Amino acid sequence: MEAVSLNVTGSRYQRTTLSLSPNGISRRFRVELRYLNYSDMWYLSIFDADTEEAFCRYVPVIASYEDRNDLLAPFATKLIGSIYCVPMVNEPATQDPGLDNMDEFEIVWADNTETYDDLTDRLKTAKMLDNA
Repeated sequence: MEAVSLNVTGSRYQRTTLSLSPNGISRRFRVELRYLNYSDMWYLSIFDADTEEAFCRYVPVIASYEDRNDLLAPFATKLIGSIYCVPMVNEPATQDPGLDNMDEFEIVWADNTETYDDLTDRLKTAKMLDNA
């Protein structure tokens, strides 16, 4: 599966349906992204779009730096891929996405087999080309 960037806005609650094939398995996913004031964090939930089965709920959206935080690592046995929150600026306003700076990050869904370094190199190259 080609890595996919989730179309994220500054809206506190976002919901979208995607047809993807992580690890070669075709599925339709409903993705929910919400910002909660009490924790000052974004959370990710993923459901099967057809059965409403929850693959994961309220996973904190934590940015990946050198530590490569695959947000879906605890759910690897479900074979739904890997998701990374990648900072797209050198010094984001906050360590992890906050209410006012989600545009400084990109949330990317890829196969479990794609390496973080390959993914970030490709993203940053594409971002540079967009800004040229």
